[in-house]
Amino acid sequence: MGMRGGGKGGRGREGGRYMRDLRAEMERFKRVAAAFSWRIWGIYIGVENNNGLESLSSSLTKMDPNSKEAVEARSIDILYESIGSDPYILDKADEIPFVHTPLHVAASTGQTRLAIEIMNLRPSRGRKLNPDGLSPVHLALLNGHSETAKGLVELDKDLVRVRGRERLTPLQYAAETDDRVDILAEFLCACPESIGDLNVRGETALHIAVKKCNTRALGVLMGWIRKTGKHWVKNINDERGNTILHTAVSTSQTHVCMPLVGSGRPRDLHLKHTWYLKFHD
Repeated sequence: MGMRGGGKGGRGREGGRYMRDLRAEMERFKRVAAAFSWRIWGIYIGVENNNGLESLSSSLTKMDPNSKEAVEARSIDILYESIGSDPYILDKADEIPFVHTPLHVAASTGQTRLAIEIMNLRPSRGRKLNPDGLSPVHLALLNGHSETAKGLVELDKDLVRVRGRERLTPLQYAAETDDRVDILAEFLCACPESIGDLNVRGETALHIAVKKCNTRALGVLMGWIRKTGKHWVKNINDERGNTILHTAVSTSQTHVCMPLVGSGRPRDLHLKHTWYLKFHD
């Protein structure tokens, strides 16, 4: 009997320790959320520099989902607390042509809910460029936060066409590396007109995918062109007069040349002949 009583007492002590540990973990989440949230707003008002932003983004990326969710929830609370203290806090960015706004910070750190909350309050913030010539969607992509970029574009499809540094659009950024293929397809569906946008070198997303030898992105773009019938995009010349066929031939990308040899303008016939001789001698 004594042993059974001791067993129950032991289980009780174990249960008590579990509850204490659980409460301690919940308190830790709250402290982490508050600390990171205040750092976000500290960065915005100039307390910390871009190195602080990079550190914050790295730390949030490594967080477990529960901690990150707590940070986001607390960040939204602080957003409205800040608005309560200063109703013009989100308008301060209007006074500066190029600046890191709270939306830039939220997008850079992958805080999707916070970014959407700010966009809901100030839709125009999605088009504002920071001192590096980047919009919030550009920053979300560059930092690997595709879900954040997708969330912002769902609120305003034309964010896909915002021209940043060197007139590069988010669609063109998405065409650069094969780890952005999923968001590339999302962008095309959201804003079909973006396929014809040109950067400062007169290049489309197709030109960029070919130049970067990004087979996966090129596959998505070509598939979308076949589906929509926008074959004219393949014939756009860059600033040097090159179509994607020119670029593919010059870089010996047979997988690009093959589907193109049966299409294009008459002036490209000599290139098709060049391609044939180059790879069939």
